[in-house]
Amino acid sequence: DTKYCYPTDESEGLKHIVNLSNILSENMDRTYYACYIEESVFDSVTNPDYFEFVSTTYNDPVDNSYTITGYYAQPRSGVSLQGKITIPGSHNGVSVIGLRNLKNTSGLTHIYFENPETIRILDNMDTNPDLKILDFPVGLREITSNALMNCPKLRYLDKFAETKLVTVGSSIFAGSFNIDEGQIEKFQLPGTLVNIAPSAFMAMGPAGTYPPAGQYCIVE
Repeated sequence: DTKYCYPTDESEGLKHIVNLSNILSENMDRTYYACYIEESVFDSVTNPDYFEFVSTTYNDPVDNSYTITGYYAQPRSGVSLQGKITIPGSHNGVSVIGLRNLKNTSGLTHIYFENPETIRILDNMDTNPDLKILDFPVGLREITSNALMNCPKLRYLDKFAETKLVTVGSSIFAGSFNIDEGQIEKFQLPGTLVNIAPSAFMAMGPAGTYPPAGQYCIVE
């Protein structure tokens, strides 16, 4: 019955599970519906105590009239972030506008943002061997040079085009993505992007290699 396809919780959903192995063969057509519980794709906000919040003023490198004050979020000294993390959206009532100093973090697999609209800059997040998903924040305006290089498991740039990027530094994805394994075949640049470093998208693929002949990543 389709009215049971959207249970309010797991216990409610379990009441309507059908074990197909217990149904005898019969000359009768039946329709079965898959039931699921809709949940958030990311965990709850990561404990703010794991972060150091550094006051900063972001000055847009293209539009000199665009400035915004807020905090950088970065791991507190001695803290190793693992698995899925969600970056807090504010600290003491002031927005977090940047993320940095997440480099060399083994075991970090997913990065999400509580308030993706307020994030303006990503910096110094390279060499994360286990990072698979970075949920690119829609408010993002700048990715600094080498910011996401050497992240070979990184994939899915589908939200990249939805950001408000205006500038990207050099080699932002160098050594990231396994192009030859089909992790990413092409991606689209946001229409707001006006300042692209000459080597911004060079050497995408496993560190020290290039895609095999005939296999490329298309940037549109």
